[in-house]
Amino acid sequence: MGFTDTELDSAAQAKLAGRVVFAFIGKKGYANDTTKASTLRRLYSNRRDAGAIAALMIPDEEGPATFQQAQQIRRNYSIDKGVMRMKSNMPQVQPSNIHFLVSRVLAEEVLRSSGKSLKQLRVEALQNQKFTPIFIDDAIVTIHAKVIHETKQTENVLALLPGSDPILKAQVVAFTAHYDHLGKTQDGVIYHGADDDGSGTAAILELAEAFVKNPVKAKRSLLFMTVTGEEKGLFGSQYYVTNPAIPLHQTIADLNMDMIGRIDTLHEAHKDTNYIYVIGSDKISLELDSLLQAANAESEQLTLDYKYNDEQDPERFYYRSDHYNFAKNGVPIVFFFDGIHADYHKPTDTVDKILFERMGKMCRMIYDLGWKLGNFNRLLIKKSTQE
Repeated sequence: MGFTDTELDSAAQAKLAGRVVFAFIGKKGYANDTTKASTLRRLYSNRRDAGAIAALMIPDEEGPATFQQAQQIRRNYSIDKGVMRMKSNMPQVQPSNIHFLVSRVLAEEVLRSSGKSLKQLRVEALQNQKFTPIFIDDAIVTIHAKVIHETKQTENVLALLPGSDPILKAQVVAFTAHYDHLGKTQDGVIYHGADDDGSGTAAILELAEAFVKNPVKAKRSLLFMTVTGEEKGLFGSQYYVTNPAIPLHQTIADLNMDMIGRIDTLHEAHKDTNYIYVIGSDKISLELDSLLQAANAESEQLTLDYKYNDEQDPERFYYRSDHYNFAKNGVPIVFFFDGIHADYHKPTDTVDKILFERMGKMCRMIYDLGWKLGNFNRLLIKKSTQE
């Protein structure tokens, strides 16, 4: 029993054939990190040993990763609904073994004949550079598992407003938000997702209406897209970038809105609604960030907070919404985000808590940025050529 990244020598590895492996959740380096981001990483981290028939992950004795807390987190993130993969022509890779989160009571029962406790083993696995696992031959673990395969169909929703310039209309500014959320649990609890991401979805509709009603059209075409499958792995945007309506090399930027209707816990203490977290605007093109700064100064004069733009951000928000699939393909992006509040990924994320006046400010500023991008005289220069 080590952690999910505990390395075994070849002799120990060879003895795992046909066995059930017990391991403490997560990688050793995150074992004592109690932040939400770390806890999530640990719960998603599984052990995979060649030859082993199953890996049973042991939760913590206390803190945010106890069995009860871990089960709640799994429900909050719809992990209890199973794993979803995008269908493709590639053959499906079957999992090499089965993974379960088990109670410490079960783990202690299996361990009893060894004469050691889970607490002792956890300390040893943390402190010893070379950890020797315990092999128990007199315990039988029976696992009843049923795998259900379902095929589900969904879609992205796109609307294209053609540009007014006969040449630049072949290029596009993309506005994105995801319209999926967590649905409801097996016991019928509904996750409304008003902020995540009903707010972004509504903003897409408002922006589209505003641009359509403007009698003067932008030179570039404008793509308004609500995508599906974000909560299951950014699937909708992944599908789009592999099947783009407008070639990605002709997409000047993607402006992504994922949670713009609330304020986070930090700003709530000061009743500060005049901010927005900006992520990624300078990572691919410095010009995009400059245009954003100008658009904001000329419109709503919000506080543009770059806290989560830090490469060392432990929350890794840059990688966690649909803009990232555009960024991976070299398209400059901005991710607009209001931060984490008490109702994030909970059934209590309801429409009565949305700050509509704040959303209006976001939309007006993003409209101004979209207008600048729609009329910019060329594609943005990317950092690889700016530096």
